[in-house]
Amino acid sequence: MKRTSTRATALLLALMALASPTPFGDSSPLAWAGSETVSLEQLRAQANSAMSKGAEEFLDFLPSLRADRELWPLWCAIGAQAARSLQRPDARALLDQAISAGFSQPRMVESAFSKDADWSQLVERMEANVPPPALRVLDWPEPPVSLPLHLDKLSRDRESVFRRKLPSARASAWETARAILSWTQSRWQHVGNHSAKTHDALAILERAENGERFRCVEYADVLAAALNAHGIPARTIGLRDKTYYFGLGLGHVVAEAWIDDLGKWVLLDGQNGAYWQDAGGPLSAHDLARRYDSGNSDAAFMQADGTRRTDARQWWSYFAWFDLHEAEWAPEGKGFVPYFQGEALTTKRLVKDPGKLYPDLGTFWVGLGEVEAKPALRLEALHPYAKGFVIDGRPLQGNPVLWPFPDTPGKHEVAVAVQTPYGTLAKRRVVVEVAAPTPHR
Repeated sequence: MKRTSTRATALLLALMALASPTPFGDSSPLAWAGSETVSLEQLRAQANSAMSKGAEEFLDFLPSLRADRELWPLWCAIGAQAARSLQRPDARALLDQAISAGFSQPRMVESAFSKDADWSQLVERMEANVPPPALRVLDWPEPPVSLPLHLDKLSRDRESVFRRKLPSARASAWETARAILSWTQSRWQHVGNHSAKTHDALAILERAENGERFRCVEYADVLAAALNAHGIPARTIGLRDKTYYFGLGLGHVVAEAWIDDLGKWVLLDGQNGAYWQDAGGPLSAHDLARRYDSGNSDAAFMQADGTRRTDARQWWSYFAWFDLHEAEWAPEGKGFVPYFQGEALTTKRLVKDPGKLYPDLGTFWVGLGEVEAKPALRLEALHPYAKGFVIDGRPLQGNPVLWPFPDTPGKHEVAVAVQTPYGTLAKRRVVVEVAAPTPHR
């Protein structure tokens, strides 16, 4: 009996690897002519065995594989390859059968049939068998790239003790933030030359309750920790005068918080119990630094209760530069001086683009997951205190969450919003497409 070459056998085995029984996992019984009832898994194992013996053995076994309706187009194409390797006249007829049955992978048979005069037409026929994708994600939000977010908060056990000393949360994040801002200012009388030598907000507060007084730094530490304890993401931020590298009294430390109902970062000054705003609402450190750099000083300095302060000019010069735990920012084109009040500065990163320091905590990453062996969208909020999501008005608890694709064919546009302790944030659009089921050949 004529045997196929070693090279042809290796090729057939490589093709067979794509049709291994393991990925399909179907062990339901089926019957085929001249044999006892066998499972689909057994049938595919027998095909593997026949293929390992050579092309002729596989071709002898090929008629039995018609019982494998799912993989028959692939088996038939492998048979066409085997027949061509033996120079049998029925090779092309087998390939035509495979294509008519739905075979769609030109690459698998290219080495054997690419020299046929009508190869390009064969390719077109095979590619026409590829159905449209069952699912597609057409549009989704993508958060801008930002540096890791550092929040100034206490450990969980100390935070639970600290929270009992705080004013209660209000209905909105902004109302809560202003209540905590006013409370922080009232904890002690400011003194500019006494350091707590710790950033632990609970320790600072307990020492203040015993009569100690501290600097702006400690106000910021307590304020940021109090905001985080009430589910408002907050960090401390250092502000500097334009000549911060020479002299004294050239810096001021405040807090900055993401306010859910405003959808932005807002600077909060614990020492003064105040914030800055313009006609568009409260402002961040970067908003103010940008105004300072452009010579625009029309922002209002507001007390927590909403009354306007009269000493804005005294504090305005601190918005020439600012720094966070993770980075130092400087206005574009002005360089950076690595000293503060005559002492060396250290930082992990020098940043030109302030956008990297201001993540949009109202948005989320969209990825892919699996629910009951079917694809699903994976949604992960950037907000550190997210409780879940609202998808077209339906809540889904947790972060991250998996959202199964709709079953109904067509294009589906859904409104997705992050849910936090203070409510539902701005909606973002996600668009998916579900194809109609493809009839089985």
